[in-house]
Amino acid sequence: MRNWLWPLISVAGVAAAEPPARIEITFVASRNDSPMAEIVERLEYAAGNYTLTETWKGKGFYALLGSARRVSQGTIVNARGAIRRARGSTGRRRP
Repeated sequence: MRNWLWPLISVAGVAAAEPPARIEITFVASRNDSPMAEIVERLEYAAGNYTLTETWKGKGFYALLGSARRVSQGTIVNARGAIRRARGSTGRRRP
């Protein structure tokens, strides 16, 4: 589901010398018109380093499952925009 965010990051890097310091996108995942989770994607960039954070919070019945958070950090290592991942983590929190 996060694959659509990478073209956005790539376009931002090509369009400007420095991408914005912070981008945040919030949306609701649903199935059969029933909301399942609120998802927040946050990209933070400073001095060639990035942090990509994804947070899921259940809605309605799915709130009983709690929330989840994934974090990826890395460095953009050259002018072409090659990305080296420094570390990533996933976690799940109960309500």
